[in-house]
Amino acid sequence: MGHFGRLAPVDPDWGWLRETFAGSNLLRVDCHVSDVCGIGSDRVIYLATPYSREVVGPNGQWLPDLHASMTRVAGWWSGRLSVEGGTPISPIICADHVIRYAQSAGQGPDPLDDPWWSSWCLPLMRAAGCFAVPPITGWDRSRGVWREVCWALERGVPVCLIARPAAIGGAQ
Repeated sequence: MGHFGRLAPVDPDWGWLRETFAGSNLLRVDCHVSDVCGIGSDRVIYLATPYSREVVGPNGQWLPDLHASMTRVAGWWSGRLSVEGGTPISPIICADHVIRYAQSAGQGPDPLDDPWWSSWCLPLMRAAGCFAVPPITGWDRSRGVWREVCWALERGVPVCLIARPAAIGGAQ
């Protein structure tokens, strides 16, 4: 990462980020979904959602049921953004098919291989005109979401932290 990336803490520090980007239009806090879709109207919206810490059991093993749950939640938010007029791209939803293939074929990436998935997500990130972070359980402690948000901000791509609605139809 460039200059900003060297300054950003390794672990998520959202207070620091809010302070660093106070008064900027790049980091938007408590956004409504319709606002996100307006900002990202001419390009895809990258849906940054937590994954690695949310799909492992007590011993650190990857659990397919937790993976399926995170995929469903990402799907819910992808649908919500789509209904409001956005074109979201969710690496979690796309990765689901890669992981299913890898399991059935007995080859392919480990679902928890961070370097592999980080590289795999990069073209999706480059295509985005906006990054959206929904209020999914774990978003604020996710190193993956944190790195993606810092990557976007360093490149001048707007990031929207979506406000937590009163009731979100079964999503976390």
